[in-house]
Amino acid sequence: MKTYWLALSLATPILVLAQTAPAQDQAAMDAQVRSLREAELKLQTTQMMAAERARQAEADRLKKIEAQKEEERQLEMESRRIDLEVKRARAKRANDFIDRELKREDAQTDVIQADADVKRNVSSGTKSYLEGAGKGVEAAGKRATVPNNLTIHNKVIEKY
Repeated sequence: MKTYWLALSLATPILVLAQTAPAQDQAAMDAQVRSLREAELKLQTTQMMAAERARQAEADRLKKIEAQKEEERQLEMESRRIDLEVKRARAKRANDFIDRELKREDAQTDVIQADADVKRNVSSGTKSYLEGAGKGVEAAGKRATVPNNLTIHNKVIEKY
């Protein structure tokens, strides 16, 4: 008796027993064994192709996920760049406002300084005028005898 082991699937081997028979039966048995081997090979090939397709599908899925992550990273980087540009623009505008405020304060200081200069000039002129008026009163007082110095003083002030 000949014994043939054929595995139709990797999990369950099948035992095929063949009895010694005439050559015709032996040829039929050999054909059947070949057919079973071919079926097993075809099944294995199909399983390998299915496994390869599954691996390829998983690889494609992982590539897609990685591409999505990369796109998200790029979008995040772009978002950060835009936020930074906005902050720079705000800072520049803030600097412009600060510069304007400083210029305004400088202008106010200049106005105050000019007003102080004007007041100083007016007081200096008034002082000179009064000193001149006082010298005039003294000179007039030395030349003329007036019972009341106040009257002479009033006339000098009216004169100017």
